[in-house]
Amino acid sequence: FTSKDVDGYSPLMMALREGRNNVVVMLLDNGAIRTKGSCVSDVLHLFSQLVQLSAKQGHLSLMNEIIRRREDYLVDMELETEREKKSGLYKPDKIANESADGV
Repeated sequence: FTSKDVDGYSPLMMALREGRNNVVVMLLDNGAIRTKGSCVSDVLHLFSQLVQLSAKQGHLSLMNEIIRRREDYLVDMELETEREKKSGLYKPDKIANESADGV
């Protein structure tokens, strides 16, 4: 999804850990979480990590913002899948076969 520092923290996670609300919102608004080509479970896992980190740090307003945005991201991913299906670009069989082949 994003680059990380030597400790495994992305810029989004670092801003979240420090409670920098304005930076977290700016990063989310500018594509800190890229969903294109990602599966829903990976996106959900990332959001789960962000919610846990914000709760652990006591940044409840950021936690609520992330939960709200998670729903927005999931809706956007669903809409993108529907657009791909309508355009003929959606190939679930090809993805399943590649996964089975270990590619």
